[in-house]
Amino acid sequence: MKTSFRIKYYATYLCIVWLIFIFHAPQIYALPSNKILKTSFHKTDIKESIEIQTAKPPQFEVFKLDTPNRIVFTIENSYFPKIHQVENIFGQKANRFRISQNTKTQTRLVIDLIEDTKYQTKISELPNGNYLLRINIPKDVMPLVKKSSTIHPILVAQLEPSRPFKTVSPEYLKENELIQPIKMPPSLAPTTDLQNPPVEVKQQKNQTIVMMDDSEMESSIFDEDDEFENNEELNFSGSIQLRASIDTEQDKSNENKTSLKNRTIAKFNYKNKLVVSGISDYMFFGNQNETDDYTIDFYETYIRYNSSSFDISIGKQIKRWGKTDQISPVDTLNPENITEFIIPDYNERKMPVWMVDVVYKKKDFFIEGIVIPFFEPSKFNYFGTDWSIFSHLKDDIEDSSLTSVQKAYFDSISVNEKDPSSNIDNMEYALRIGGTIEQMDFGFTYHYAFEDLPNFQSFPVKNLSIDNPNSIQDLISNLGSLTLTNEKIETTYLRTNIFGFEFESTLNIFGIRGEAAYKNNESFLTRSFTSIRNPTLFWVIGADYTSSNNWYFNLQFAHQHIWDYDSSILFFDKNNYSVIGEINKDIFSDWLNASLQYTVMLNDNSYYLSPRLIYTYFKNTEVILGLNFFEGSENSILGRYNQNDQVFIDLAYRF
Repeated sequence: MKTSFRIKYYATYLCIVWLIFIFHAPQIYALPSNKILKTSFHKTDIKESIEIQTAKPPQFEVFKLDTPNRIVFTIENSYFPKIHQVENIFGQKANRFRISQNTKTQTRLVIDLIEDTKYQTKISELPNGNYLLRINIPKDVMPLVKKSSTIHPILVAQLEPSRPFKTVSPEYLKENELIQPIKMPPSLAPTTDLQNPPVEVKQQKNQTIVMMDDSEMESSIFDEDDEFENNEELNFSGSIQLRASIDTEQDKSNENKTSLKNRTIAKFNYKNKLVVSGISDYMFFGNQNETDDYTIDFYETYIRYNSSSFDISIGKQIKRWGKTDQISPVDTLNPENITEFIIPDYNERKMPVWMVDVVYKKKDFFIEGIVIPFFEPSKFNYFGTDWSIFSHLKDDIEDSSLTSVQKAYFDSISVNEKDPSSNIDNMEYALRIGGTIEQMDFGFTYHYAFEDLPNFQSFPVKNLSIDNPNSIQDLISNLGSLTLTNEKIETTYLRTNIFGFEFESTLNIFGIRGEAAYKNNESFLTRSFTSIRNPTLFWVIGADYTSSNNWYFNLQFAHQHIWDYDSSILFFDKNNYSVIGEINKDIFSDWLNASLQYTVMLNDNSYYLSPRLIYTYFKNTEVILGLNFFEGSENSILGRYNQNDQVFIDLAYRF
């Protein structure tokens, strides 16, 4: 693109950021005191549960909406630091829940139901001092009493009660008991006097609103919820992200000192049955060897049907398999955009692909089948950026002492990339079988796939043996023994079979999760800049913990084993061990969070560290100021980027 276009891009999005700030500047309120710490979904033989962990006892209101059926919770005097979260779940009663910051002092949770159903809510105090709001949706395992027109106000409330008859099994009582009931003042303690209940279930249109105390309801609440209901019919949402970075120092003459990324997604959602979204993605690397890329395309676009037994979706989708964070051996369905390596968050890197996804559910068991008709590789660069496979090799050669003929030869090297043809023989197929046993979710997976990264079948410079594709010095020093041909770099994408296992559970106050994946063939780049293929086993196990003063710790250990290992493989040993995780803590106020994300390769002592400050005071807006540090030997997978340390700012607005 021309320089004038880049200037327009800078100017346009600086204006957008300025307008967002001006729009939100007047919206400054007292900070909510209750933080939403974690959300999760669980299933047992008798119920489905959505759990919301909070720092303080939650104060909430609830109502139901239909067309489509859903349960809406508003948690007062609270905030959700992630801004917005959507979880698709394999329930018989519920198929999705969404949580977001509805107003400056209110968080809204929406549970999308497959059919109208009853539910219960319970509040528990956890051993670490936090609180758990659990929304139970009982399965149809026993008769339910009819809904009364009135309800007694109990802090540990049973809303839309699904009480069994007096003959209750011990298993049912065990499943529904509180971890530790909240101690309530006498004024809020439950009574058995149902003759004069002080609060009625107030109904307006299709809403059932239950007040949690004797306070009066604001008249405007119906208007607000009517607006919410109407928006649910055809919902428009999206995000605008602007990220700028600058290197901490000029390490090389040929490197990108600065970068700018703009990513805008607009999404239409009709009753969660039809989703159409588009993406505008602009990436610019500047200062030296300027290059940019602009893509506009459909993003997630699909139709969906769901019932108590089936979920079917057809279209362009991102489908998340696996349980671990930042790295996932089982999550192989969608390719990734790695034009900035691992700098963007894991979810941001994922690219949607066209697929047919069918899920059958029965009690605590599910089976999922997926067909991917068209191959889509990961997005990356071969040459010309700090994160390319061969980095700035051509520019380094141009600035070297080689002859003009030799320089012209290397500058003319191009890539002939052969993608699989779009026919029935080249479709991808995936199968996932799993369920819930007590408190453990598990799944077995199989993916008959194409590798998302290329297999290098031929390189035009023969007799190479170089430890790092970025090393111009090694290339020049061995030039006399090399053979230069007039070929292209030949790459293709090859088949592999991936067998996986995933699980997630809890152990006291710890969340435990893990994954393992076996590939019968995986491509590795060698010192000759061609690829060889080997069977691999890659497994990850991890845990997370939130302390009473809201320190969050996430620690994962990973091991990759390569069978029939060849010493010519670049960056990887026969056994590769790593530690991946995150530590974060709210500081100064609940709207400023300090986070450290880390990846440490134990076998070669290379590492990636990203300390960040995350500011979420303005509604639907997130500002991240951070650093990205790479360290290690230049022949290691992370250390090869040790000259790419950068400071960045990330602005995101979700609407």
